[in-house]
Amino acid sequence: MRQSSPDRASAPPPISTSILTIGHSNHTWESFVSLLKAQEVEVLVDIRTEPVSKHAPFASSRTLPRLLELEGMRYLFLGDSLGGKPADRSCYDHRGKPDYPKIRSKGFFKAGQLESSLTFSLVFLPCF
Repeated sequence: MRQSSPDRASAPPPISTSILTIGHSNHTWESFVSLLKAQEVEVLVDIRTEPVSKHAPFASSRTLPRLLELEGMRYLFLGDSLGGKPADRSCYDHRGKPDYPKIRSKGFFKAGQLESSLTFSLVFLPCF
């Protein structure tokens, strides 16, 4: 006897996460937010270890959350868990350079990945 497949029409759609990135730039706030809106970004996840920028003054962690909120977007700082320069000194080699494979194996990194991937459907990671 053959089993019938479940009714796919009534099944909820799969959860999809899109991750977009932007490299260092000299955008104005207006051009930056225009790029976010064009991609329908809902949440900006800031993974910079030090969330400040000499080149884009709007991009500091003191300013950016408020500006994004005014545009209907959310800001989430995960630089402490996903940033490239963690506080955990065991994540560096003998020359003081970040050991990225070691960083990826750490619990704090895995927790940051989980938080960013499970919470949002569209994520944008800036690198100012």
